[in-house]
Amino acid sequence: MKLTIAGKKACNRFYFLSMIDTFHGGKGGIKMNDTLDLTEGNIMKKLLLFFLPILCSSFFQQLYATIDAIIVGNVVGKIGLASIDSINQLLYLPVTFFNGMAAGSTIMISQYFGSRDYDKMSRAEHTAIAFAFVGGLFLSIFGYLITPWALSKMEIPAEIYPYTLSYAKIFFGGLGFSLIYNLGAGILRAVGNTKVPFRILVVSGIVNVILDLIFVGPLQMGVKGAALATTIAQAVSAFLVIRALVLSNNVYQLHWSEVTFHKEPLIQIFKYGLPTALQFSLYPIANILIQISVNTMGTDNIAAYGLTQKLALFMWLQIDSLAPCITTFVAQNYGAHKKKRAVQGIHAGLILGHIMVGLTSIVLYFFSVPLGKLFINEASYDILPLMKDFMQYLSPNFIFYVFGSIYGCAIQGTGQTLVPFLITFTGTCMFRIIWMLTYIKTHYNMHAILASYVISWIVTSLIFILYYISFKKKHLTPSEDEVVTI
Repeated sequence: MKLTIAGKKACNRFYFLSMIDTFHGGKGGIKMNDTLDLTEGNIMKKLLLFFLPILCSSFFQQLYATIDAIIVGNVVGKIGLASIDSINQLLYLPVTFFNGMAAGSTIMISQYFGSRDYDKMSRAEHTAIAFAFVGGLFLSIFGYLITPWALSKMEIPAEIYPYTLSYAKIFFGGLGFSLIYNLGAGILRAVGNTKVPFRILVVSGIVNVILDLIFVGPLQMGVKGAALATTIAQAVSAFLVIRALVLSNNVYQLHWSEVTFHKEPLIQIFKYGLPTALQFSLYPIANILIQISVNTMGTDNIAAYGLTQKLALFMWLQIDSLAPCITTFVAQNYGAHKKKRAVQGIHAGLILGHIMVGLTSIVLYFFSVPLGKLFINEASYDILPLMKDFMQYLSPNFIFYVFGSIYGCAIQGTGQTLVPFLITFTGTCMFRIIWMLTYIKTHYNMHAILASYVISWIVTSLIFILYYISFKKKHLTPSEDEVVTI
């Protein structure tokens, strides 16, 4: 179906924009072959082609976030790390909620792309972009205003509170840029384009690191400088992803004149997105309770726990990069009525997930101390034994996280988002809340706190496995004439 293609507007081109022109395939914008149809061809090959750029994006994003932490840890010390780590889960809460809404848009666009309904796909895209700008503005204003109240509930130690407050205000103020980038990147990934989001992250990551070195180093702005560098980098990524959509000559080209709220796709965004947003938000909600308990144990435990989380992110980013790939793979094939292929993609995702998580867990178990030294100066090495103890408790159990993540995202790809939310709410959020309100009262130590993660992974995965067995029979039973190449 032919779509109207608006003329491209001229714009000023700085040096880094010229780099993006090259990344996009030349000054004319993105080429027509920049999509990846996941409904045809060898499943494992297509899944890897789709997954690897997302994984590289996640690694690169984590790399400059890691460098961010290294600069703060080495210049400011464990006080700087603790001031940021004491509110990590609070910072992620609004981000994960609106990213869940963005994921609902991605599911919808993937299904339309798989069924070749490009008119509906275009209306969905432009509605999603309108939602990103309005939601992003609300998110930034609300986050900034609520910061002092939110921190008052987090049991922040007095010695790090001023640093934490300044960091949180700047971080929350820039959250709108993060939403715009993630939704724009989600649109690109919905049609199989994972390369452009990665290249944008390269540029914004370089910007973030350079500004970190300037703000935290010579300008001595401390954690405030780190937050400002992150916000500016997010603004760059938001600008570049919108620019990529506008300059595209593909079916998903963005036209400013069509950016508005269309009733049907807006309803679909909330239908798919709200349960997913609530599900995504459950982890930081439950983890905030855990962080509050950690915050009562002093700066050393906060810093060691935060360092553990930073190293563990190299595991999370792998499975959390694979999971949305499975969502898009299932959504495209479900939209194309290729259910057997969707199931085979889920199986391939489970294999990849277990291999990656298993290998990473081994590395983190044996090499956490030398890796941890990269984040802190020598004066803070006293927290390394604590961090090693935490990591060796958690890392053998990371493997239990895989089933819940893959099956949950696969089910979401069919448009069924309510049940994954309910399962996550029960197995993760409610379990951790009950654990923190009961067991921790009589077993007040870090191992008891960390156990809330491990047991909730096991419980959630078991529920998802049992549900998927019946879900597959009802929603993913293929037609007898469907042929799949694995």
